[in-house]
Amino acid sequence: MNDITQLTVNSLGAAADDNGIDLDGRCLLTRPDGIDEWVETKRLSWLMDNGYDLSVDLDSATPWLHAVATNMAIVPNERWNEADFSWIAKALQPGSPTNPLTFWQLQEPPLPVTFAFRTMNGASGIFRLTAYSKKEKTAAIEIKTA
Repeated sequence: MNDITQLTVNSLGAAADDNGIDLDGRCLLTRPDGIDEWVETKRLSWLMDNGYDLSVDLDSATPWLHAVATNMAIVPNERWNEADFSWIAKALQPGSPTNPLTFWQLQEPPLPVTFAFRTMNGASGIFRLTAYSKKEKTAAIEIKTA
């Protein structure tokens, strides 16, 4: 596919909507009100059933990415320009519900930071965080899928 989807995602807790990303569908998602008070198994079940793969947390001193049942790894920014992503499917296993949450603490810029990913549903591709604003509590993400 290799066309680029650009999304602006709201930080967790900063806005009631557009606070997650479905990497398979390359679209924004909204968590239900009160989900953080749900028991963990119910919360994880909802996130996985609804394709919620990634969120951004900009409330702490450094930004964090939260991945749900998605395997991801930082890759050199140069990989963004490659047309063939077949290496991703070979390098990353699909995400697994047995290890449902992955947290990545992001360092201060320079940006972008590029990640290869493979979701629980088997979609693979790359995304990059191109900007974030602690003041606005938003992050800019670009996605390409294989």
